[in-house]
Amino acid sequence: MKSIEIKITSTQKYTDEHQTSDIITVNATIATKNNTTYIMYTDQEMQDNITELIKHTIKIKPNEIQINILGNTKNSRWTFKEHHKTIAIYNTPYGRMEFENETTNVVFEYIAGKVNLCLSYILYLQGEVVSQNVYKITQL
Repeated sequence: MKSIEIKITSTQKYTDEHQTSDIITVNATIATKNNTTYIMYTDQEMQDNITELIKHTIKIKPNEIQINILGNTKNSRWTFKEHHKTIAIYNTPYGRMEFENETTNVVFEYIAGKVNLCLSYILYLQGEVVSQNVYKITQL
């Protein structure tokens, strides 16, 4: 296992054409085992004036990426397979939500000890397109 610093950029372009982006920089741990790369980090989120620690585990296989998010009030598991639709369950303090995502592009490189991940997908809720999304991880 190796400690690294990563920048995570998440961009959402909604059907009404407005766009949002979030960028965070965190310390992470990376490991590779049995042709699978794991990136793990923890960040903080405010919920009802309480700081919650959220643990993220990104599991990268040759044909699949899983993102697991675990906190006290929200939990989810997202699976991304290029050119496939998958279901994600997102548990929040306000209830359970079921999303469908259609992965349009996946690029993962781990060259000379440097990580680069770019994941593009379309997010659906109740069969309707919510947004087009790009999720990037870049090692600093």
